[in-house]
Amino acid sequence: MPKPSKGTDESRRRRVAIWLDLDWGLKRELEVYAGFQSYADRAGCESTIDPAVERTLVPNGEEIPYDGVVARVTPEMAEAARLGGVPVVNVWLHSPVDGIPSVVADFEASGAMAAAHLLGRGFRQFGFLGFQRLKDVSLQLKGFQSALRKGGFPCSVYRFPHGLLSGSAVGWEEFVTGLRAWIDTWKPPIGIVVSDDLYCRFLIDACRSKGLNVPTDVAIVGSD
Repeated sequence: MPKPSKGTDESRRRRVAIWLDLDWGLKRELEVYAGFQSYADRAGCESTIDPAVERTLVPNGEEIPYDGVVARVTPEMAEAARLGGVPVVNVWLHSPVDGIPSVVADFEASGAMAAAHLLGRGFRQFGFLGFQRLKDVSLQLKGFQSALRKGGFPCSVYRFPHGLLSGSAVGWEEFVTGLRAWIDTWKPPIGIVVSDDLYCRFLIDACRSKGLNVPTDVAIVGSD
């Protein structure tokens, strides 16, 4: 069993581990780091970046070094925290762990905000380009379509596999062919929401190949 934490000792600063996957440099995750570290400074806590937190929390007879964890919580991390008696807060929408406190971005609201912006710019035709089967994309699409539906406006959707560019990008040709065919169904001017900024560039290239001007013929709102 781990030694009792000294978290109740007022002379000891509470220590909180924080870890997110920053390989993609997502703005929302960078801001979680910045916001939490700023709060920790004000609260007199010690915020420690620990990419090995799943192993650090495993009880091994030593005192658990943290009083809490803020992270993209995996099943292994949740189990280690449970065994060590350490509270965790999840900041990963796709975490497979149920029943833990979570703070995540409101993707449905982001879709509604994008709709309000495009409607405010005068567009009356709309489309959505995004990954298949990802929860954040589905929520964003739901918010976008719901806001448009209130005004009676249609929304054309093109979704494609996540990881399209991984490895040798074997699905690239099929993606581009489908993208161009989708564009042919539009009646510009049209406002499009894209679930990933990188794919905005691919969409712009495809629009230009068809003589469409961005943003007058096609206005694009990127995210992530």
